[in-house]
Amino acid sequence: MIDRPKSNNYEWYIKHDLTEYSGKWVAIHDEKVVAADKDFNSLVNEVTKRFKMSDVFLTHIPQKDIALVYTQC
Repeated sequence: MIDRPKSNNYEWYIKHDLTEYSGKWVAIHDEKVVAADKDFNSLVNEVTKRFKMSDVFLTHIPQKDIALVYTQC
């Protein structure tokens, strides 16, 4: 198992209310939401045109009290 430090984007994500993005995938870069889309592939396509993926935190904002966190390995 690789022990990776938490990113600033992840720390920002867990401290902010992103319910306005409920049901969407969001991309966080430099501690702000830079893109959101209901379709994950569309979000990735948009984000890769603008940023290095290693600098972006991707997650889904659920509509219920469930937290799913995805990040690039």
